Amino acid sequence: MRRGALLIVLFVLARDVDAESDDASTIERQKASSSDSWRVGHASDSLSRYNGHARRLLRDAAPTRAWDAAGRFLDALDGSLADASANGCVLHEFNSLPNVETVDVSVRLDYHAMAKNGNLKRLGVMCDARSERGSGEAWCLGLERSTAFERHRKWWRRLSEAYEDGRHPYWLSEYLEFDMHANEMNPTASVFIETTPMVNRRQAEYVPALREYLEAIEETASERLYENIQAVIDAAMGDGFDTHMWAAGIMFSRSTKTASGTIDSVRVLIHFMRHTPRNGAKDEEEDGYRSEKTRQMVRLLEILNWTGDFDEFDRIDNYFLDDGGLGSVLQLDVLNRAPTASDPSIIGPRVGVEITIGVADPTKNIMPRLNSLVDDGLVAPMWWSNFTAALCEPGPPRTDASNARALLRRPCAIRRRTAADKRDLTKNDGSGFHPPLTVAVSHLKFIVQPGRSLYVKPYVTTQAPFAWCLDDKAHAEPESLPVYNQCAR
Repeated sequence: MRRGALLIVLFVLARDVDAESDDASTIERQKASSSDSWRVGHASDSLSRYNGHARRLLRDAAPTRAWDAAGRFLDALDGSLADASANGCVLHEFNSLPNVETVDVSVRLDYHAMAKNGNLKRLGVMCDARSERGSGEAWCLGLERSTAFERHRKWWRRLSEAYEDGRHPYWLSEYLEFDMHANEMNPTASVFIETTPMVNRRQAEYVPALREYLEAIEETASERLYENIQAVIDAAMGDGFDTHMWAAGIMFSRSTKTASGTIDSVRVLIHFMRHTPRNGAKDEEEDGYRSEKTRQMVRLLEILNWTGDFDEFDRIDNYFLDDGGLGSVLQLDVLNRAPTASDPSIIGPRVGVEITIGVADPTKNIMPRLNSLVDDGLVAPMWWSNFTAALCEPGPPRTDASNARALLRRPCAIRRRTAADKRDLTKNDGSGFHPPLTVAVSHLKFIVQPGRSLYVKPYVTTQAPFAWCLDDKAHAEPESLPVYNQCAR
C-alpha cells in the first residue's frame, strides 16, 4: 500500500435558522477531536472511529503527536468514504523504524461501491469544493482540501458518466495516501489506481487504461514515459516470470514536473506470485535465494539495469512468506527519460517490496519468520513485541474482514467491541450501530534506496466488511467489465 504543512480547522457552519444546532454540532466535534477522546470513543459521522479503533490497540506504536494528527485529519473526512457500503478501509503507515516517529494514512475507495452509495457522482459531478461540512451533497466529504482534488475529481466524473455503476473494465479501486509533515497530515494525496490483485493476463490493458486516467484528469505524460512503462511490463511478463500487473501510482504530493509540464514518473506495482523455487533445491544452491520471488525480482531488476544496491535488496529474501500464492509486490518508479549507453536504466534507484501478512493455508505459521525483523535490526525489540502482542493472537488466522469467503487469512487481526468501540460505532441518529471494525496488519513494505540501509514500514488496515465482491473468474477475461455480487457475511 505511498508536502506542505496542513492546519486542520473545524468549520463554522453557515449562520441561518439552524445556527443553534450547527453551533452545537461544532462544539461536539471539538470535544470529539480533543486529545483524549480516542480513549473512550464517541459517535461520529467521520472517519475518526477508524483511528480510534487502531489507536486503542496500538497506542504505544507511535508518538502521541502522530496519532493526534491522524485523528484530526480523519475527523475532517466523512465516514461514508470507508463505511460498510463503501468497500473501503483506512491504512495507517508506521514510518521511521526501528522506532516510529510519524504515521501516514490512506483511504481506499472502490469505484463500484462508490457508484452504489452515491459518492462517485457526488465527488465527480455534484459537490462544490467551496462548500463546507453541513452543506448537504454540496460538500465534497473533506477531500476538497487536497490541492490535487480538482484534477483527480475529473477521473471520478469520467467513471460516473462513462461507466455504468462505476465499472471501469480495468481500474477497480484506488488508495488516496496522505503523508504526515510538520506534525499534521498533508491533504494533497498520492493516488494509487488498482486492478484486481488476482492473477489474469490483462497486462495489455495497463498502459491504455493509465493513459485514459491521465487524460481524464488533464495531466500530460510523454510518449517516452508510456513506452518505458510498456517496456517494464513486457520484461516483467516475459518467460520465466510468475507475475501480474496490479497498480499505478501518481505521486501528486511529491512528484515534480519537467520543464515541458509533463508527469515525470509513474510508480508501477507488479505482483510476484511464486514462492517455491521452480527447480527446487537446485535453484537455492546456485544463487542462495530461498524464495522464487526474490529470484524473479532480482532478475527483472537486472534486465532493467537497476542502479540500486543489490546487497541490501537481497536481505528481503529472508522475509518472503510461503503464502499459498497470494503474492508479493515490487514497486518501481518508471522514469520519463531515454536510456543512454552510460545510464541505460529507465527506473529509479529507489524500489519497494510489499509482503502481505497473510496466508491462504490456515495451518501455516508465518510469525517466526517475521520475528527475525528484530534480529536484523529493522525494528526495535520492544516496539515489535508490543505491536505483535496487540494484534497477533494465537490460533488459526482470521479470514479477511472483507468477505467471509475470502482466500486471505490474517494471523494478526483483531475484531472486538469494547465499550469505547461501541461508542465509536454508534450511529449519530441513535438508530443502532455501524458494523464492527477489524484492525489487522495488512503488509510490510521494505524499501531500498540510495544512501541508507534496508528499512521497513508496517501497514495496519482498519475496515468494515465489504458490501460488494468481485467475480475474479469473470474478470479474468480480457476487456471484460467487472461483475460484482453481494459479499458473504
